[in-house]
Amino acid sequence: MSTQSSDWRLAAEKESQMRKKAEDALVEMRRFLFDYFYLLGPDPIRNIDVVVTTLGKVLGSDVALYNRLEGGVLRTWSIDHEPPGFKREDAPEGHICYDMTISHRGPSNMKAVVLNDLEGTEWATLDANVRQYGLKSYLGFPVQLEGRVVGSLCVVDTRKREYTEIEQYIIEAFSSAIRLEEERLLTQNRLALANAALEEKNRKIEEMALTDFLTGLPNRRAIIDCLDTEIAALNRRRHAAQVRAVFPGFSLVMCDVDNFKDINDTFGHVCGDEVLKVISTLLTNSLRAQDRVARWGGEEFVMLLKDTDAPGAAVIAERIRKAIADTPFSCGGESFRVTATFGVSACENPCMTINDCVHVADKALYVGKDKGRNQVVVLPLETSCG
Repeated sequence: MSTQSSDWRLAAEKESQMRKKAEDALVEMRRFLFDYFYLLGPDPIRNIDVVVTTLGKVLGSDVALYNRLEGGVLRTWSIDHEPPGFKREDAPEGHICYDMTISHRGPSNMKAVVLNDLEGTEWATLDANVRQYGLKSYLGFPVQLEGRVVGSLCVVDTRKREYTEIEQYIIEAFSSAIRLEEERLLTQNRLALANAALEEKNRKIEEMALTDFLTGLPNRRAIIDCLDTEIAALNRRRHAAQVRAVFPGFSLVMCDVDNFKDINDTFGHVCGDEVLKVISTLLTNSLRAQDRVARWGGEEFVMLLKDTDAPGAAVIAERIRKAIADTPFSCGGESFRVTATFGVSACENPCMTINDCVHVADKALYVGKDKGRNQVVVLPLETSCG
């Protein structure tokens, strides 16, 4: 009778201890859930660390960790603390310790994996970590995302213990917290990809808005933006007390293909387009990296030559004029020559406007047209500060 009474008392004490342990665990869990819903920050990865650390404290386990499947390779994402001598980075990829949960469970079997005696399981022989670190007990729960298992949340102990149903419930709840952070991380990644794609589309749209579709050169809007920048820089240099060894302004060169309508009428618009493409290539290849060339409209092109005075711009324009005149063209088996006329204006007065620059270069261009085409004409920019 006394033996039965003793056994009863031992069983009652054990049950009382387990109840007390479960109650303490629930208190810790409530505290964690309060922190989780009200105090965690916007970084899902940091939050996962908090979840794992708190789980280890709630269950009083030696190690708590979260393993994540990435591209078919299992990696340890978060770990509460590591067994003596354990280095996460030294663990072989694809065989990170404690992947028992992934092996035991799938999307259709979302239950806790309870291994109270690891030494009596296949893992004692299959997993070197079990032997190396003297692991005795394991409790894990799969983490599911969008219908598939993506990782495992688990605790491991170096002492034998019996994980209770309440402890299994707790790790399941913490697994749900991990899933929420995984969902948040997935959403953030998708938003980042969507934003990157949108930025790329906007960049391409902006590029298209500033590019001539036929020649691939910048268009009128793009070169006007460049002129705005140059005039602003000219104004800054005007107010800066510094002496420049080079020409302080820039030159504008207008180029117009001579008799272009005749080319279209004789050989067709497709041939005319090819002529414009070849000339745009000649213009681009004839300029320095710092200079700009754009299609102004129709058969007209404009060149912005930085730090170049009128005589220097005239030399460059003459070189290009000759290159165009010396280039053979052919359409439909018939060969022909093309010439172009150039108007040059030097812009160094900070009081000038874009219209002033363009007007003088355009005027010089039409002087060249009136004088017989296929030549370079330079006119001064007569604008003074009031």
